[in-house]
Amino acid sequence: MALVGLLGLTACGSSSDQEKPGPDGDASPCDVPIQTAPWDLFVEFCEATDAGHPPTRKQLRAFAELPMMVAWRNSMGQPVPAGDIINWLEFTFTPEDLRPKNTPSRDRVAFRRSYNYSIEHRRAIQTRLAEFRTEGLACRVRDEAAFWLKPEQRPTALEIVFMPSKPELRISKGRLFVDTGVLWAGSREQLVGQLMSLVFREEGLLQGPPAASLEGEAAVAHSVRSMMNQGILGYIENLPGTRFRADHPKLGDLAIIPENVFQTGVKTIDLLNRFIPLEGEDPQAVQTRGYDLAMTLKASSSINQGGYCMAACIATNLSRERLRDCVGNPSAFLRSYQEAALQNPSPQPSPHTVPDALPSSMPPLDEAVIKDLLRICDQVFADTE
Repeated sequence: MALVGLLGLTACGSSSDQEKPGPDGDASPCDVPIQTAPWDLFVEFCEATDAGHPPTRKQLRAFAELPMMVAWRNSMGQPVPAGDIINWLEFTFTPEDLRPKNTPSRDRVAFRRSYNYSIEHRRAIQTRLAEFRTEGLACRVRDEAAFWLKPEQRPTALEIVFMPSKPELRISKGRLFVDTGVLWAGSREQLVGQLMSLVFREEGLLQGPPAASLEGEAAVAHSVRSMMNQGILGYIENLPGTRFRADHPKLGDLAIIPENVFQTGVKTIDLLNRFIPLEGEDPQAVQTRGYDLAMTLKASSSINQGGYCMAACIATNLSRERLRDCVGNPSAFLRSYQEAALQNPSPQPSPHTVPDALPSSMPPLDEAVIKDLLRICDQVFADTE
């Protein structure tokens, strides 16, 4: 996934919802399919185990062979065998004194921790699932896709599957897989943004080679492409607003400090101002500086965080529509950023002094720098609309 940049991560919201019992039933006003068969059977296993009757291997195999579980298993680069699912579940539901004494595999331990989180919070998860349905949040994901993607990029069908898994979000062929522990550990609004970010990641990115594998002006152009891609992804999922409940065994330690993200954004602009322009330089120096810039941007988190800050500045000072119009067009992204940043105060305030207006801390690029970056991107991406 990227939980999402988890790997990408997104739309903001508090994760402080109080745990409470779920309602007996609910009606969905949204026509985007929501599948819960894996979760429903998992809950049956929990209740049976509480009554002293843990699931048999035959029952666990039936779980692993549910159509949605087969789809999840096949979504991996290398399909997950049904036997692995059976072993992970058996390790979770078997009483500790009856488990084999040999050292369990890393996957068994990781899945047990994630399964146990869903087991412990299953009543709250039932409530959250009901809210997801009744509030039409699946349709929010679809509607956001319609906003950010061109008609030909939009998935023909979306389906959301809630299931116990490792802490991740995954997309395959328009099917979004959501770990039930992640569903509870974050907020509903946050999950909508993260799911939309996954759809955008699969359908909306301008593809190209890794900038760090290139030299010269190509490395510069593809660094801008990556910042555009990751910046828009980060804006969709609200990168700095990502929060998870502190009790989650893996995600609880995640702590993103928005002011620090924008400090990286300011440094990103400084890096571009120091390495560019390249026009008129010795050809060998151009090759070296382009590569060095790409490596420095990658190592300093400027691709993700700097790109996000540029995107947020565009959306805040201009509009979401202007940011959307940059999708797939690095030159438009640069032009829009420069226009937006020129609206900020001069000199710009430090991010730590304007926590409620962080995009105002982003400086414009030097005039010679934006001119040369546009020249480079216009040449490299000449076929981009």
